[in-house]
Amino acid sequence: AAGTALNEKGYALIQQGRYEEAVPVLERAVESFPEGTTDLDYAYALYNLGNALRLSGQPEDAIPILKQRLEIPDQVSTVQRELAAARAEAAE
Repeated sequence: AAGTALNEKGYALIQQGRYEEAVPVLERAVESFPEGTTDLDYAYALYNLGNALRLSGQPEDAIPILKQRLEIPDQVSTVQRELAAARAEAAE
């Protein structure tokens, strides 16, 4: 439940354009889920963390998070687009 609440808080910060503030909240969200979880909120927290990292100017840090997120078979095309954006920005 804590991870879900933290993910929702981090997502709200992303929506407000407060990407740098969202990163530590989303890191805590990801860390709060148990290893090996199949909770979709964990998948969303991973995606939101990768998205916040990219939008806060840290695309190279977003790439491994998004690769990890791709291992969860949900909304794969959305995750692939975000990963491609992070890779493009990291190469600049």
